[in-house]
Amino acid sequence: MAKLRSKRRPKTQLLCLESLEDRCLLTASPDLLLSPEIPTASGQAEMGKVDALADLVTIETHLLSQWDTGATVAVVVRNGSDAPVESWAVAWEMPAQQRITYAWDAAFAFEGDTVMARSETDGAIAPGQAIAFGFNVATGPDGWTEPAFELVELNGEPVSSPDVPPSDPTTPLEDGSTDKPTPSPSPSPVLVEFSIFSTWATGFSANVVLRNPTAEPVTVRDIQWAWPSDYGIDYVWNATITRHQGTNLVATPTEDHKTLAPGEAISFGFNASYLGGSVVTPDFAVNLEGTAPPATEVPPTTPDPSDVTPARNVFLGTQSIGPGYSFTEETSLVETARAIEATGSNILKVALDPTLYGLGSLHQWDPVALLQSNESFQTVLGMDFDYYFFWLERSGPWADNIGISPEEYVNEYEVTYNLATYLLETFEGTGKTFMIGNWETDWNLLEWNPTLADVNDQRVQGLIDWLNLRQDAIDQAKFDFTGDGVEVFHYLEVNRVDDAQELGFERVVNAVLPATNVDFVSYSAYDVILDEGNVGNYDDALGENLSYIESLLISKKGLPFDRRVFIGEFGFYLTDVTPDQRFELTIDVMRAAIDWGTPFVLNWQIYDTAANEGLYLIGPDGNPTRVHDLLVAYASDMNQWASAFAFQHGGEPTEGEIREQALTVLDELREIL
Repeated sequence: MAKLRSKRRPKTQLLCLESLEDRCLLTASPDLLLSPEIPTASGQAEMGKVDALADLVTIETHLLSQWDTGATVAVVVRNGSDAPVESWAVAWEMPAQQRITYAWDAAFAFEGDTVMARSETDGAIAPGQAIAFGFNVATGPDGWTEPAFELVELNGEPVSSPDVPPSDPTTPLEDGSTDKPTPSPSPSPVLVEFSIFSTWATGFSANVVLRNPTAEPVTVRDIQWAWPSDYGIDYVWNATITRHQGTNLVATPTEDHKTLAPGEAISFGFNASYLGGSVVTPDFAVNLEGTAPPATEVPPTTPDPSDVTPARNVFLGTQSIGPGYSFTEETSLVETARAIEATGSNILKVALDPTLYGLGSLHQWDPVALLQSNESFQTVLGMDFDYYFFWLERSGPWADNIGISPEEYVNEYEVTYNLATYLLETFEGTGKTFMIGNWETDWNLLEWNPTLADVNDQRVQGLIDWLNLRQDAIDQAKFDFTGDGVEVFHYLEVNRVDDAQELGFERVVNAVLPATNVDFVSYSAYDVILDEGNVGNYDDALGENLSYIESLLISKKGLPFDRRVFIGEFGFYLTDVTPDQRFELTIDVMRAAIDWGTPFVLNWQIYDTAANEGLYLIGPDGNPTRVHDLLVAYASDMNQWASAFAFQHGGEPTEGEIREQALTVLDELREIL
């Protein structure tokens, strides 16, 4: 999906500027189209005389991130004069086959391939200050090609021949600029200019320009400086930065930003966090290729796990349990995991059972040996998922109605403890979160009899003991682990909540959950979503069940999400509903769950099982469904929005802000897909 959005501003009726068949790809507010005509190449030649102020206003661009088919770009307009800039406009020609999909902090207008970004009501720039706007762009497979950005208007007056540097942020500042940074001392002939172009309460964005004043080319190996211990680097462009010996930092330019021709300059930049106050201007030391590293340099070994940024969670995902078909030569586990990865989701749910993926039974009951030795599981663990949900199905010790023996207790405890320890130690510093749980516990408790009102007391107690020993084992493994940058949690899945709420039957939610100390509860929510009386009323019906589950949880601190109940499984059978009905119902459930506050909403599932139940995102014919396309578009929109938010505000959005945006995106996708 590609729509021009400017969030947190009054909503207006949008006009479609670009469409494909019946789908609007790009919209804009009508008032943007009433702006003065965007200057074309011929029109610029006829515009008025250049305002002297334009010589002191510069444009910088920063490629913040890039992926296979798109990029995030920030544009900085800097006022190097002694006079305020009340308004401004920047124009450029979009390269062929590229289009803007999201924009912020400027009013965008379009005419053919020409784009103009005009300052908004709060877009004035004080002397010596700068302002930034930005956009996400769909680039296609060829990647981002940077156009020439030109200043075309200042303070309401046209600029005929803007004397501004090219848009590459490595361009040196004009010698006459009043905000030219003072070069920092350096042991090499390279001059260093440090400038701040954006600040907020707990951080700032900075640019470092390296200038070669000599007559010979030079190649920079690294740049070093020291800062107070409360300064942290959150995002870097055109370099990598490592911290050596406490507060000493080393920046290594990327390969295309290392060599400086005579008289030329390169630059790199970063977003930094700190405790506030005036930004300390450091003394930079530039080391050239061929020179010996300083004696104080300590090469880093592994990243500091405590510096790992928590993974972004945008709630929606899916799973692969016992897929019934495949289309490649890879194992069904790896193939379906790649299919889930391709949706853009950072969530994966699988079973720690090789038999469900045609991998034989070796290590079926030894999860650590399975993860260590099975190539398919190793491959999946190496994929770029942040949240892993594992079914660890070992119900035998409690399901015999005689309780858990001491020997069974020790064995189950060791298996769970060893798995948690393996995950913590193996994935230290990765930022990954592992959720160890089980499938639809009510069925096992009821011995598959949904009409059973009262359950054997020893069976109930055996389940309670089994869940608590697993939780104790995970808690102990976390207590014994001295590292950081990885999380392991335990969850219980319930699936017969209506029976307990409406009929008063003994079920896991009311007979077992209150006596356990589990971290989270997964709700397999078919009992409420497939009730025809609840269709169109999921906000109340699903929300009521979620609140009921939550009310029976023992209070627990130190967990990463606002609420502890999530949707571990839901879906609508294509044997019962049409594809269009399933699409609408799926969005209804997602909205209701996100609005209630669930940390995850997991759709069942990427491929159907061999039972051919019509519960799939990609069908047996290999064709993706509308729900699959929904997850793809949702992940793309949410991650682009979050990246733009992080750049604008200097930090990740809160869980509440992500929820608000998620509901907006789902509403938009309902209309577009």
